[in-house]
Amino acid sequence: IYDLAVSLELPVNIHHAGLEEMELVAKNFPKLNIVIAHPGASKSDIADKIVLLRKHPNLYLDLSGSGMFRDGMLRYGIDQAGKDKFLFGTDYPICNPASILYAVLYEKLSDDELAAVFSGNFRCLTGLK
Repeated sequence: IYDLAVSLELPVNIHHAGLEEMELVAKNFPKLNIVIAHPGASKSDIADKIVLLRKHPNLYLDLSGSGMFRDGMLRYGIDQAGKDKFLFGTDYPICNPASILYAVLYEKLSDDELAAVFSGNFRCLTGLK
């Protein structure tokens, strides 16, 4: 499946079981753009994912689900890994979309960073840019 996604130039979104597995896929398929689902509930979950984002140019993080309630999480992530590593997502219908939207808007982001998170990064990954 990963080889097919690479050949079709399609990113994949993976709801992973562990970061070790995610890193293994990123290493073995360096041309595969991988979006990790959910920042994570704890600060250490988020920090560990940000370390992976910095380490692997083909990894990205979907902001949906748990984690966005952590004040400053996105600002920290962008400062550490860059604005191009994060994609807006809501995890609807499990999560209220407004909660994720306003969590992103609450962060101290520039207009360029907001544009990247809300649409630019997705457009780049899917070839819609």
